[in-house]
Amino acid sequence: MANKVILYDGFVTEVGNKYDDHVIKVRVTGAGDGIKDKGEYAYPLFPTKYFHVLPKIGDRVFVMLKEYTFDANTQKGFKRYWIGPMESQWDTVGDGYNVGQSLEADADAANSPKPNINNDKTKQGVYPAKDEVAVHKGNTDIILSNTQINIRAGKFVFGDKDKTKFNDKNQGIINIRYGNSNIKENQETETINETVYIDPEYSIYVEVKENTPNKLFGYIRVTKISDNTITYETTPTDNPLLLVSDIKRNLVVKRIKDYLKVKKRKYNRWVFTSTEPELANEDKYFDGHIQTESVKKPKKLKNITSSDTGGSVINVMANRINLFSYDGLKKYDNLLNNDKIIDEEEQTKINKELQSIVYGEKLVEFLRLVKTYVTTHIHPFHGMPPIQDNPVLKITEFDLDNLLNKNIKTN
Repeated sequence: MANKVILYDGFVTEVGNKYDDHVIKVRVTGAGDGIKDKGEYAYPLFPTKYFHVLPKIGDRVFVMLKEYTFDANTQKGFKRYWIGPMESQWDTVGDGYNVGQSLEADADAANSPKPNINNDKTKQGVYPAKDEVAVHKGNTDIILSNTQINIRAGKFVFGDKDKTKFNDKNQGIINIRYGNSNIKENQETETINETVYIDPEYSIYVEVKENTPNKLFGYIRVTKISDNTITYETTPTDNPLLLVSDIKRNLVVKRIKDYLKVKKRKYNRWVFTSTEPELANEDKYFDGHIQTESVKKPKKLKNITSSDTGGSVINVMANRINLFSYDGLKKYDNLLNNDKIIDEEEQTKINKELQSIVYGEKLVEFLRLVKTYVTTHIHPFHGMPPIQDNPVLKITEFDLDNLLNKNIKTN
């Protein structure tokens, strides 16, 4: 050969044979100098069994020729090795090669090269940056940076023919991060017990009055605190049992106490006041006026030191997230098959059948209501249902469906 050329480019005419998927047939143009080209087999120049990337028929690849001799060293031939496929831009990957659009802009190219997509700020984020390592295919990729790994599906908007419009709405992403311990510490909380005072709704006032000469009357008044309206009060006419002789003060006090028991049951959240010495030991507030609640608050950040081991976080983002266990309550035999991991029909079935995950904080909110009810509810009489006070109403009105996160499900 006068001018020995060992590197050519050619077009793929066949992918795979009966022995190996990674052997391709390439038609090299312009080889000349006795190299007959009818589209011959070429072998991969890089380890395709570890990194599986194959060109399509019509794609352009580089071909390296290795000269060898045969027939007692009288005949020469060439063994071919391929590497490729060549790609001109991120948005044309898989669409075939157009040398005129190549960034390298071959001198013989008829067209001007397209601008670099990553130089356009409106298109940034769709494709990897210069300092990132990536595996890219269609609308999916895996991107590695110094502290993060992103596995993405749907990086550009569905139906975008230009493949350059960043999808900021519903990408499917698994984001794995590692850094100093602030990454995890900022998310941690601690439980603190706090004392909570429940305001009364009614005021109960009691007084032993001199009604007429030689007569005492037990006066009881119930006032609604919010608007200062009197909702109940005793009168000699309506409550003759509270009208007694002045020498029977102990009797009227006893009857007042009996009345008080009934009123405290009816007006469940009350505050009691009286200047009568016999009533000094009566409870001043309803049961449950003072409560202790467990409240979660962010932990104080610890000082980061050089010996700190750091922290890791995995963020999973999608419209719907399904978590599977092969030993779960519901078994799915078609999750794994020879063709696809999950086909469309199976995915629709899964979306309908899996169990929703519970919102943890919402569940704790409901359990706190139950706890308050258990510790504070009052039955007016034996065998009667509890008074329909605020805790009871909150429980009965609570929408249990709000406990379910229907977008994260499991089997």
